[in-house]
Formats: sequence, structure tokens, C-alpha cells
Amino acid sequence: MPLVKPAWLTLIILLFQSLWNNDGGTYIYSEQLKPLSYSLHQIVAGGVARTGTASAVILIMMIVPITVFVLSQSQIIETMAHSGMK
Repeated sequence: MPLVKPAWLTLIILLFQSLWNNDGGTYIYSEQLKPLSYSLHQIVAGGVARTGTASAVILIMMIVPITVFVLSQSQIIETMAHSGMK
């Protein structure tokens, strides 16, 4: 099990990233409960006038995955190190 731990952590990070970027706008009907990615699509659809607002939302959306990666970086590097060994 100790050898599988880094691979599981990598899988968890990839699943978290796909869920974080998931656009749940088709399943959630309340505007207050829709995810940030759905709001980003609406802001970008507003045109060039909302470029600054879209950049701010993209920055906020990038903070969480980067934080998760930084906190688990040693485990990911460990996975890469074990993958090359015979």
C-alpha cells in the first residue's frame, strides 16, 4: 500500500481538478448555487467590456488547484520517481 499512495493522490488531484472545472449549469437551477465556472462562462460571454472581471474570476479559480498541488507536490514527485524504476 505505501507504493500505491502517491498514485492514489495523483488520481485524487486529477479528479478534484475535473470536478472543480465542471460546469454544473445544466443541473442546478438556482442562480445562487451555480459554480464559479458557470459564472465565468457568463462573464466571458459579456464581451470585451468584462475582460478585467473575467481575469479576476480566472485568478480566483486558479488559486484552489494550485494550492492543492503545492500541498501535495512531494507525493506527485514521488509518483514520477517510482514510475521510472524497474
